[in-house]
Amino acid sequence: MKITSLLTVSVVLLSLNACSKDYSPSEKDTGESMYQTACANCHKKDEKGLIFTFTKENANTAYIKKRIAEGSMKMPKFPNINAQQAEELGAYLLENSAINN
Repeated sequence: MKITSLLTVSVVLLSLNACSKDYSPSEKDTGESMYQTACANCHKKDEKGLIFTFTKENANTAYIKKRIAEGSMKMPKFPNINAQQAEELGAYLLENSAINN
């Protein structure tokens, strides 16, 4: 029982570390490199190479920037990603995602 608890705690801590709100991209980071570092552990590409399926209403960088800044139920907010970096990350996500009609 103790081993199971220890393993569970370890997995949770590693998962939280992968989505760390302390992530700070460098000036040289691109949308793709930010995705690989800060997003890919939780938001993996599907078999078609797509990251998300957005609704028409949410298929814009303003929506993505808001999610990055505010987070959501499971996703932490990323206060160290500035507006320009969030724009670049949003553009990359939109280019690599589907849009539902």
